Amino acid sequence: MSAAQIAEASGLDRQEIDKAIKLLKAEEAIVSPKRCYWESKQ
Repeated sequence: MSAAQIAEASGLDRQEIDKAIKLLKAEEAIVSPKRCYWESKQ
C-alpha cells in the first residue's frame, strides 16, 4: 500500500503515516517492492 492509501483507509493524517513508515523502514520491518509502495518484510 502507498502512504496515501494507508492514510485514507485508516483516517490518520498523512504526516503521521510518513513518520511511521520512516520508523518501520529504519527497523527493517517493511520493504518497498516498488517505488512508494510498502509491505511487510515477511
